[in-house]
Amino acid sequence: MSKAKVGPTYLRIAEDLRRRIREGDPPAGAMLPSEADLARGYGVARGTVRQAVAELERTGLVASEAGRGRRVMGDDPSGAGRAASTQYETDCFLPEEGWGLLTLEVTRPSSGKQWTDSGTVHDKRGLKQREEREVRPVPIPPELVRILRAHLEEFGTAPDGRLFRNERGGVLGASTYSRAWEEARRFALTPQQVTSPLAGKPYDLRHAALSTWLNAGVDATVVAERAGNSVEVLLKRYAKCLDGRDSQINRRIEAALEA
Repeated sequence: MSKAKVGPTYLRIAEDLRRRIREGDPPAGAMLPSEADLARGYGVARGTVRQAVAELERTGLVASEAGRGRRVMGDDPSGAGRAASTQYETDCFLPEEGWGLLTLEVTRPSSGKQWTDSGTVHDKRGLKQREEREVRPVPIPPELVRILRAHLEEFGTAPDGRLFRNERGGVLGASTYSRAWEEARRFALTPQQVTSPLAGKPYDLRHAALSTWLNAGVDATVVAERAGNSVEVLLKRYAKCLDGRDSQINRRIEAALEA
């Protein structure tokens, strides 16, 4: 790496790694050397290497894989596309008809750069309250399958196979979700509902979904398994009443009293 170039050390390392990857060392599909190996090779601290690699992740040149390290995606669209397709096909089963299946294996909580191991805002971690590398299969209904298929047809995937990304290929920020959610609420709800706390934040969808399944008569153990919670937590935290269901519930109670 040339010492004559100006700028922070991590940016110079990132540029050198970009050059090496373009020259096929390492090639697309291979694993990037570990932070420790890179730090020894460049004669810098691991934190500096971590910042450099974060730059490559930000641009989609490499992608983290839980428990394995970082895989080189390359800047060849066809090679990156093959890697992304493999990741997508592994994690998403989206048939033309019927129910699909999503396989969840990592999370990307927003913690702030100063609190993450990677030096980025979003750090890759395993699933909450599960063993390392443990996955959770989540069946999804036909309507959601159709929505995801339409999304993929129009937008494709990120270089690392993610379904949703920002304009630079990175992870969507919380503010983006919030803006989209507010627009969706105004479109889907009545003016009176928009001013109410109903579906005030995206996470409320989880409460609504689990309550819907329980009210539909799905066994609590099945709902808990699909939600990734214990039955105790499910009934204590997520078994809420649904908006507009009071009349239906009252009729059920009246029918039971008259029986």
